[in-house]
Amino acid sequence: MIYLNERHIERREEKRVLDEAYLSDSFELVTVTGPSGSGKTAMIREFCRDKRAVLFTASRTNIAINLSSFSKAVSKALYKGLRSLVRFTSVEEGMLFLKRMAVNRRLIVVIDDCDALFQSDLGTEGTLRELLSHDMQDANVVVVTVSRSATGLETIAGCRSIVLGNLPFSAVRDAYRDRYDDHDLVRLYAITGGSPGILRYIDPDRTINQNIDSVYLSPDSPMYRDPIHTLMSQVRSTEKYECILSALSKGPRQMGEIVEESGVSPSSACSTYLSSLIDMGMVRKDLPYGEKTSRKGLYSIVDPSFLFWFRFVHENRSLIEYRYSDDLYGIVVGEDDGYLPPVFRDICLQFIEENPAFFDMSVTRSGRWWGDAGEIDIVVGDLLTTMFCDCRYRDSPVGLSVLDSLKKKSASIKTIGARRYAIFSKEGFAKDLTDYARRHSDVTLVSLRDICSF
Repeated sequence: MIYLNERHIERREEKRVLDEAYLSDSFELVTVTGPSGSGKTAMIREFCRDKRAVLFTASRTNIAINLSSFSKAVSKALYKGLRSLVRFTSVEEGMLFLKRMAVNRRLIVVIDDCDALFQSDLGTEGTLRELLSHDMQDANVVVVTVSRSATGLETIAGCRSIVLGNLPFSAVRDAYRDRYDDHDLVRLYAITGGSPGILRYIDPDRTINQNIDSVYLSPDSPMYRDPIHTLMSQVRSTEKYECILSALSKGPRQMGEIVEESGVSPSSACSTYLSSLIDMGMVRKDLPYGEKTSRKGLYSIVDPSFLFWFRFVHENRSLIEYRYSDDLYGIVVGEDDGYLPPVFRDICLQFIEENPAFFDMSVTRSGRWWGDAGEIDIVVGDLLTTMFCDCRYRDSPVGLSVLDSLKKKSASIKTIGARRYAIFSKEGFAKDLTDYARRHSDVTLVSLRDICSF
């Protein structure tokens, strides 16, 4: 059975933009864009709750069917459920009708899947743009368009734009901290990537292992084929892309390593596929902190849920298809926490960027660093300070030797201004390190407990 989670995880900043538009005394246009599963419709539904609103979802059919659906949505919203009281023969007719209906009372008009509407009739985009730019400018209306990608309406003067991505760890933490311990919150973020579309399948009354089993490890589970379907929606053949993503699921890789492990060669061909994955937002290329050009670039999978899928599901589909064991989680995933350290590193960076005052600095640049002296998980800086960070996701407290090693590695990086250090740890810190940090203000210690209780 697929569990559908009805929890609403509030997007505070996005909600503020919508509320300000609604409370203004003038016409407002708000465009909301984001990939499938990013929670666009759920956010708009919550915003429109208890407000006077026309909610219309377009389809990839033709303009006649969409106009019929639009007419029914207007009738249902404005005439107490009578679904065929008005019939529009054009988008212009419908929008001008709604303008008249809003003279004495604020009205929200939502056009969901706006890109589908534009595809159903090539002239609709120009017509709607003209209406929103001129005829509707004195209307007591908030128009909200929802689409997977930019439609061009964002360029209309006065438009407010919201771009939705996955939720940060802090939002997932706040929504589920009453159900899971700190370690399981990290695992929850790792398997969902903060995607509202995946989080809706999480049953908070089940363990993380049980949720992984039900969400990923069955041919009928909602995420069993989703990454492949995502690829198929954007490229003709997925084979080479799958090979590259499978190689990257083991951790960040340089070009030569990807070519060797994926079998996608020569390097020029592999580079082309990687560029496409970067354009699709699935892979990123990082350079060592402070460097603008480098042959040492590292490629990695952006979304933790994609990382999890290609690490554990992709190469175990035979086991999953034939359900070789009742304890499939133990066979496929087992005790392998090797996929969690890079996720923990991303969580630590999010914590720094969301709470710069905690570290007594602002953050204007950030990244990783690697070189002959080793690797540094996070380096962040502003005009006055550079902070070097080590992130340890292991089952024992971190001692002073980790800080000593961090300082030695950071000596290879030239900086201007003060130098600070931060150690992040899953299981806290040994006495020698806590005593040292107590005496030195340039050292900050942050445990997973601190992050999850902040």
